[in-house]
Amino acid sequence: MSGRVQSHGGSGGRRGRGRQGVHGVSVHEVPVQEEGLGQANMAEHVGQAEAPGQAGQAAMGALAREMAGALRESMNILRVETQARENVVETRASFLTREFLWAKPEEFHGGPKPTKADEWLEQTVKTFEMLHIEDSELRVTLASYYLKGDAG
Repeated sequence: MSGRVQSHGGSGGRRGRGRQGVHGVSVHEVPVQEEGLGQANMAEHVGQAEAPGQAGQAAMGALAREMAGALRESMNILRVETQARENVVETRASFLTREFLWAKPEEFHGGPKPTKADEWLEQTVKTFEMLHIEDSELRVTLASYYLKGDAG
């Protein structure tokens, strides 16, 4: 046999033309798998392909290595882009912190009147909104900076 197993007629009582698979090859023609030529063994056979099956496996091995390299490169690009995004977020937080401190909101020293606390909080929230500070953690950090005395 020439590397393919051919089946005529088949089981199940089907008659006539066999079903056509990819590229017009009958689905009843199945390539025979060469023994001992797994991907682990391919490195020694690359460039020494003697039969069409070996050449195909060598090409598949080369394609697999190329795909792995492309995947590694993509992962590196993604890592760099993620780091750049994190730097932008950090830079934005630094910028907003500077702007908030430059706005010099009132300090809150505590006291017996809850209305003073409400007024201070309202002014602080307005400053956050004016500067478009939406990050809750950053808001808490910045507001707590202006809590002084018994309030801090």
